[in-house]
Amino acid sequence: MVRVVILTLMLFVNALVNAQTDSLDCDKSFEYYDDLFGESLIVVWDTPPSIRECSLKNISALKELVKKHTHYSYIFVDLIINPKGAPICFRFKQKLRPEIKAIFIEELKKLHFKPAKQKEKEVESIYMLRI
Repeated sequence: MVRVVILTLMLFVNALVNAQTDSLDCDKSFEYYDDLFGESLIVVWDTPPSIRECSLKNISALKELVKKHTHYSYIFVDLIINPKGAPICFRFKQKLRPEIKAIFIEELKKLHFKPAKQKEKEVESIYMLRI
């Protein structure tokens, strides 16, 4: 009985995490950054986000997925990075089938970032990734 409860809780938490990638909150976050940046190349953080070296192998795996599952040479993905450096929202610039998006999202979740900082405080940010 305890295992069933634990499994149910784990599935519920997983569903919440997956739902977050397509949630209204993500849409609002992307809308906020679109309005903030527009067409300009300004940076609003003292220290912008950057990908950690340990994630470079994941980038290579993502590039292989692009070759395997799409007809594109590369794809662009906007990521919302939380204050802990984890990608929490994803927006693909190219049109992808939902099942392919799901594969990419699972791999993108494995990336680790140095979070953006504003006055030495880690803050949410946006990051565009070309894979």
